[in-house]
Amino acid sequence: MNTQVSDIFQENKSRMLQIANTNVTLFPIDKNITLSHLTSLSNKFIEIREGNSYYHQTISSNLVIYLMDYTIDTTRQYLISTESSAGICSQTPDMNISQLHKHDYLEMFYLISGELDFIIEGTHKRYRAGDCCFINQNVRHVEVYQKDYCAIYLSFRPDFIESFCSGHQTEGSELLRFIKRNTSQNSQIDYLDFVPTNYGLSTKNIGDMNLYFEHILEELLQKQPGYLDIISGYLKRLFALLQSPKYYTCMNTRFYQKADFGLFEKTLDYVHSHKYKLTRAQIAEALHYNGNYISDVFLSHTGVTLADYIRDICLQEAAALLLNTELSAADIIRRLGFENRTTFYQQFKKKYGLTPGEYRSSKN
Repeated sequence: MNTQVSDIFQENKSRMLQIANTNVTLFPIDKNITLSHLTSLSNKFIEIREGNSYYHQTISSNLVIYLMDYTIDTTRQYLISTESSAGICSQTPDMNISQLHKHDYLEMFYLISGELDFIIEGTHKRYRAGDCCFINQNVRHVEVYQKDYCAIYLSFRPDFIESFCSGHQTEGSELLRFIKRNTSQNSQIDYLDFVPTNYGLSTKNIGDMNLYFEHILEELLQKQPGYLDIISGYLKRLFALLQSPKYYTCMNTRFYQKADFGLFEKTLDYVHSHKYKLTRAQIAEALHYNGNYISDVFLSHTGVTLADYIRDICLQEAAALLLNTELSAADIIRRLGFENRTTFYQQFKKKYGLTPGEYRSSKN
């Protein structure tokens, strides 16, 4: 990348951050960010729920913008939705503040400056200034922060972004085909990478791309009458630019999961949402599948029996309740559905090496 192009990316970054700083109050955090801090601050925009081996994210409105400016010393984050906005400024932590996650919305990110490494479905990828990516609901991914970068993320509810495709022919447009096939539930891992060509790295194209993002950000922040219609227009212009082979090379990564993966995820979500000693019959009734089949599917994906997994989740919940509430052991046993006091005490001590009372006293 030549010096002139590099300077333009830095100028675009400065303008984007100026727009955000003009419209968003940036709250400083004196201590290092932890995942729990981020979760509590961002839950009004993006709900983060812990799963088995990754996090599930849900957005609170049809459109959420996340602007991230990361340096070795300072991290600035801006969250903007159709309802509100917030800014967070903190020291950059030693630990990686992103966690492996997937979400129930479509996500688009564009690298404004610098470089950003991703792990996408176990594969390492590096994105550079000017690169763009669309990720569907089934892709597990995590950012790996190593170098300074600035990026803007646009998160869309499927029915919201679907409206942009109405009336458009999808023939010859990989992006529109991607949106159409991912606005309904499917079991595919599916994402698109857009890498600028030599023409795409021209000063005019870079300027146009960043201008569209700047206008979208400004409109969502100021929320003047008709702002969603204006955002829709800029998105269509932005999508048209991405679809031009003169400016961008589009690469689609798409493969299928096992047919029973959906059932496995439903089972996992049901267990985590209840945190109770559920029986196989209760789960079978809730999910409308044969209980033996559910158990077999769960075992094939985890290597752990469903009963053992449920017991472990309940013991973890018991430990949390001992530390964070004043509930007695008897109350916790009833709340979590353990068979009896003796069984609960035996299983708890086997897992934690302490009785419930000893565990509460030692941690406090």
